[in-house]
Parts: sequence; structure tokens; C-alpha cells
Amino acid sequence: MLATDQFILEHPKDNVPLSKWQKTINLMAKLFSAPASFIVQYTSQGYQVIIANQQQENPYPAGTIIPSATNIFCKKVVEESQPLYVKRATELAEWQTNPEVAKDGFNSYLGMPIYWPSGEPFGTICVMDFEKTNYDDNYVELVEQFRSLVEDDLAILDNFSKMQQIAMLDPLTDIHNRRAFMMLAEQRISLAKRLDLTLGLLFIDADNFKQLNDEFGHDVGDKVLQSIADSIKANLRDSDIVGRIGGDEFVAIVQVKQASDLQTISDKIAQQHAKSNLGNGLPPNTVSIGCALAKAEQALPELISRADQAMYKQKALKKLS
Repeated sequence: MLATDQFILEHPKDNVPLSKWQKTINLMAKLFSAPASFIVQYTSQGYQVIIANQQQENPYPAGTIIPSATNIFCKKVVEESQPLYVKRATELAEWQTNPEVAKDGFNSYLGMPIYWPSGEPFGTICVMDFEKTNYDDNYVELVEQFRSLVEDDLAILDNFSKMQQIAMLDPLTDIHNRRAFMMLAEQRISLAKRLDLTLGLLFIDADNFKQLNDEFGHDVGDKVLQSIADSIKANLRDSDIVGRIGGDEFVAIVQVKQASDLQTISDKIAQQHAKSNLGNGLPPNTVSIGCALAKAEQALPELISRADQAMYKQKALKKLS
């Protein structure tokens, strides 16, 4: 399912066609001979510019976040669920506290609401000009058509997400299977490079799992795997990617600020799994976790291999202790 209260720039698994939208917004600015046009997303965190036309005069690049309380044009469009055309904002009292007008000097705004397939507000598509304007109905219809293209894409993504949810989940642990993880992790890494984010990979493996299965049976083994998956999910964000890639092998792509964050997350996962086993009456079971920080231009299989090697080093140390 599409996450309607998360900024899509931070939610790459939904395969949003950003390049297609970029071309649409660039074309819209060109047709209007306007210095700025946007697709803006609304969530409880505020308003984020998802796509901005690539002209030097545009003061709001993609990724810009504006707090919800700010008096901006897009806020009125979302709150009233109505198109908005302001021809001469500098002459209207209600827009004198709008930083787009007071600070940046915009005078004209034409915007339409965009909706998720569920009917919830997604945000807006809009065009802005420093000059006063007097667009006729053809221009308004043009923005409506561009809006329809974006909503059609959101509907396609929603259907794809639902099918993907069924086809790409591990049925035992309810997390991504190997195929899904590899595909989504590649997308996450690509987006992180574009936005200059720091990612790491965790490789989680149950200790002595074969022995546990032999002694207690596969039903107990399945419950232990479910406990590991639950412990991983409980200590990661929704934007992180988790997968089961082998019998008792789990991996996770996580966004961090620094390398030490990976160890902190690993410790929390291991501690929660150990506690949940006791609470569920399962036999004592621990996990070994290897960490690797993603490096520039490094392929995903190599990143997984580095974390895997770190995990086996941890297992070896446990045997010596």
C-alpha cells in the first residue's frame, strides 16, 4: 500500500515516476512562460516540493519542506480542496504574510489539488509567476490535465503496490522475500545517492538454528524466525528495507547518520529478540548481526557480502567466549 502520510522522496519502494513528473513540470513552466512550477506533497510533517522546474529563477528546489502552519498558496488548496487562481497576490491582504509573496516576490499562483486513490489529499500541482497574470480557461484546463496525469500515476502505483504486497512477501515472517529485497534495496541505494543520504546494511542470522530445529521441531523454529523478523521491524523505520534472504538469514537496508548507529540498531534488535523469546516460552535463542556501511559506487551484492562476513566474525567470537 502507498504510504499517504510519508514524503515519497523518503519512501522509494513505491516506484514513483519522478523523472516523468519532472518532464511534466518542466513542460508546464515552459508553456506558461513561468519561472516556477511544482508538484507539492502534503503530509502531517508539512509541505514538501517533490518536483520543481529546473529554471534558475525558481527559489524552491525539490526536497524543500515548508511547515504546515506557514501561509502559502498550496496550503489553501489542500485545506479547501479547491483549485486556486490568484492573479495579483501583492494587492491582497491575505497573502501579505505568505513568504512566497513577501520574501520571494511571487504575484501569481494557479494550482490544483491532487488526490491519492483513496481520496485523501496528496498535495498540489501549481505554477507561479513574479508578474501579474490573466490566464484564460484554456490555461486552467491545461493544469487540470497535468493534474490528471499525476493522479493516474498514483492509481497505477497503488495497484502495483497491492499486487507487490501479495507476490513479494515471505509468507512466514511477513517481510520481503529475497527477490523483493534485492529490487527495493537497489532503488533505496539509488535514491540515497541522489539525495546524499547515508545507508548501512545489517545481516542478521539465528545462532545454532539447525540444532534448535532438530531438538524442538520446525514449528518452534518457525516461531523463532517470526520473532527475529518482528524484532527487526520494531527497531527500524518504515522507509528502511527488510528481507528474509535465506532459511534463517535476514537483511536490512537502513538510513543512518553515522556508522556507529548501525551497532546501536543491531544491539536493540538482538536484545528485543532475546526478551521476546522468553516472553513467548521459546527456547533461548540469540542472533548474530554483521554491519556494513554503504560505500560510493559499491554494488549491493558486495555490500551484503561485507555484512555477511562481519556476521560470521561475530559468530566466531561467540564460540571462543
